[in-house]
Amino acid sequence: MAAFERCTIATPADNDELVALSRQVAMRARGMSIAYERGPDYFAACRESGKDALIGVFKNKDGRVSGTASLILRDAVCAGERIRYGYFCDLRTAKLDRKTWLEWLRYYEDTVRFASQVDGVGPLAFHLTTVIDSNERALKLLRDRLPGIVYQPLAPYAVGQMFMRLLPRSARVGFGISVRRATLADAPALRAFLAAENALAGIGDAPDELDRQLAVWPAFTWASFILATDAGGAIVGCVAPRLGTSKKPVVRDLSLAARAFAPVTALFGAKRVRDGMPLDVAYACHFHARGDQARAVRRALLVEAFRTSARGAAHSLCWLEWPGDPATVVDVNDFLHMRTRGTLYQVTLRGADPISLSAAPALDVSTL
Repeated sequence: MAAFERCTIATPADNDELVALSRQVAMRARGMSIAYERGPDYFAACRESGKDALIGVFKNKDGRVSGTASLILRDAVCAGERIRYGYFCDLRTAKLDRKTWLEWLRYYEDTVRFASQVDGVGPLAFHLTTVIDSNERALKLLRDRLPGIVYQPLAPYAVGQMFMRLLPRSARVGFGISVRRATLADAPALRAFLAAENALAGIGDAPDELDRQLAVWPAFTWASFILATDAGGAIVGCVAPRLGTSKKPVVRDLSLAARAFAPVTALFGAKRVRDGMPLDVAYACHFHARGDQARAVRRALLVEAFRTSARGAAHSLCWLEWPGDPATVVDVNDFLHMRTRGTLYQVTLRGADPISLSAAPALDVSTL
């Protein structure tokens, strides 16, 4: 990669300024703005998200950190092959002077061109990123300012959030399917189930990714999983709810409707959302289901995850849906909920051929 005057790769010495920048820069979403609390360790979320990361840090003439751009390196399975890909995230800028802004743009394009040549990175099969629909303005800016880069849409997605239950409604699946918490004895069968699900996904986790997560994710164990099993005891679905601790959303500029409704949610046992406070969010990780009853199984798993891991402990439970695959869409109309819609993009050089996905990818909602 080319030499830069205002850009360096982040080190622990940059931690405090990176945490401050993450708190400062907010993205606009429906009815609110969202920044992120990354303290005390900015790099913790990167370690949880992938095997390694290249974090570009941009400083203005006065030496203050005013921009970031991260490339998370992930090992995966795609079309039956083990590959490594890069995931762009944490693209943040705050009052960059012109020279630093131009270097930020050039760094982004150079990362697509040359990251595979950096020591320790290795060949990258492709680069991905996600953009929520309400942040289309940022995507347009990047498209206009980076003529050598193309954002190829791969699949629409939606992040669902459940806040509280409104109506009593059964989550039973029937057909002999039951839902229970996993134990260590379930590890071999659960590992085989997850391997099969990832092999079928458009982009799935590499075989050793689960072991990496068990070692790196805080308080994540085999007992974190909730299982759906059939009458014969075979696993037909799973979810692993976990509280996000390394990267908490901070909501600001709440709409009048959101401000008015927040006290009401507290009456129903939900944690109250306040302007400017970091939110405790539970994420439905490793969320899979198979068979003719996949949608019913997903709903049962999600309701159990909310009941046991989110209600009272988190402001919301988040999960990932792929509207192009109806089996991933969960009916939660008996809950106060919302969906934030966006698009998964492949970031390519102009003229490069995009990949095609044979099925919905198995991305982790907690690391988007």
